[in-house]
Amino acid sequence: MPGLNLSTHDPSPNHIDRALDWVQEQTGQVLSLSKGRGQIWKFGKSPVLTEGTAEMCWEVGGIETLPTANVIDRISSSNVGDTEPIFIEGFTLAGGNFTLSQQTVVLTGQTPAPILTPLARVQRMYNADGASLLGDVYAYQAAAAPVSGIPGNLALTHNVIRQGEQSLKAAFTTASDEWALLSGVIIGLERDAAQTQAICDFQTWVGEVGHVLRQQATFSSHTYAGATFLPAVDLFIVPPNHDVQMRVVASASSVTADCAYQGLYAKVMP
Repeated sequence: MPGLNLSTHDPSPNHIDRALDWVQEQTGQVLSLSKGRGQIWKFGKSPVLTEGTAEMCWEVGGIETLPTANVIDRISSSNVGDTEPIFIEGFTLAGGNFTLSQQTVVLTGQTPAPILTPLARVQRMYNADGASLLGDVYAYQAAAAPVSGIPGNLALTHNVIRQGEQSLKAAFTTASDEWALLSGVIIGLERDAAQTQAICDFQTWVGEVGHVLRQQATFSSHTYAGATFLPAVDLFIVPPNHDVQMRVVASASSVTADCAYQGLYAKVMP
């Protein structure tokens, strides 16, 4: 569904109201920001990109294979000493509808710990403890066959906390009862020790559940541009039950890209 031309870079209350009115006119659905989940701030990082190869802006590498069922059911750490509680935000999938799930799972070192409510999407994880993580923490399907806490099959891995306290994944999902109103993106390349010069294309891919994702927008940046905020000329509107991913293609290998989505969630009212 196309975005509504709001003729501004600032999603002021006036322009947001117009967007909400537009959704109601097009679909009959009444939306509420005050009842929604609040701000969209989904940020990610693509370390050590390969020249000319598209990868999602996350730390697992490659492009996520999106499950069609609730099969993400394990987390584990690469370090035996990790016993911290990990907050997990994701979605279950039933009858073509996504439902938000937020839960906390306590790590058991390198031994897989069950995610009590198995998920079809894991969009955010973070350390919910006062002690720092010692290893990398992975969320994956049981069939990924972990060795020493690390999934043996990264194609069945759906998020990771790598050398930090939270996941870095510039992708998100809308539940069956909400819309996303995106107001802009932030993109940039990190400088490495070799001062590698590169240009990166940042691609937004969007798809409804049960359908392929399609490229909807492309933004470019280079090594010395710094972090750049690109406000949406149109307030980009994402309907319910959709996946949104940022993918990155670099002109040189071994560069690292960072990006983030900014916006608001709006809840469908009964």
